[in-house]
Amino acid sequence: PTAYAVLDVHNDHVKDGQNKDYRKYLILDAHGQKYVTGSIAFWNSFIDIWNEIKGENPDEGIELKVFKRPSKNYNGDFVTCALL
Repeated sequence: PTAYAVLDVHNDHVKDGQNKDYRKYLILDAHGQKYVTGSIAFWNSFIDIWNEIKGENPDEGIELKVFKRPSKNYNGDFVTCALL
């Protein structure tokens, strides 16, 4: 990762009962590829790693592994990440 942005979204076109206001997280890699997720589990892991490595030499090739895990709280998966 080389940069990130936190996006506060307001969407009037969501289905009834869904929240019109939500947050998305955008991650930019060294090749210009953008990744977007709304996963708070991912964000919590990512920002902990980001804060740990900021100031490191980017030429060292810092990499993240992004993966899904079964959720204990609902039927489905959640997204998270780890430093390689």
